[in-house]
Amino acid sequence: MTSSRVRPSTEILQIMEEYADELMEVAANAAAELLDYKMGYGSQQRTGQHWPGNPRRSSRFGEYPQEQTGDTQRSIGVVREGHADYAVGFFGEDPPGKAEYLEEIRGPLYMLFEGQDADESQRVMNKAIEDAVGGGSR
Repeated sequence: MTSSRVRPSTEILQIMEEYADELMEVAANAAAELLDYKMGYGSQQRTGQHWPGNPRRSSRFGEYPQEQTGDTQRSIGVVREGHADYAVGFFGEDPPGKAEYLEEIRGPLYMLFEGQDADESQRVMNKAIEDAVGGGSR
């Protein structure tokens, strides 16, 4: 077998790097949208206590937090942390610390990226990237 290494020009490498960053942003935004949906009122029936003063039944361990006031859900976002490096999470949430508490008990970010919905979130991010490059879904 005979072969030769493919060596794109510096300009092409730069374009590829920029494209990788754009695609990671697309994937992160898709994950944030999925998280927003999972925490939304209509995504699943919650089975926890219906506390006085809350408009809806609360969630139990293993369920996404139930939207009550919407403050935590409105804080869902994407932050660029570096080249092709994006974080999905709760930014500027009110009251502060609520999201950290939820994650201590294996909350929504754990469930979406490592727990029960890890495969679904990976499929959603993959599809978003495929759609962005024109590959469609498989």
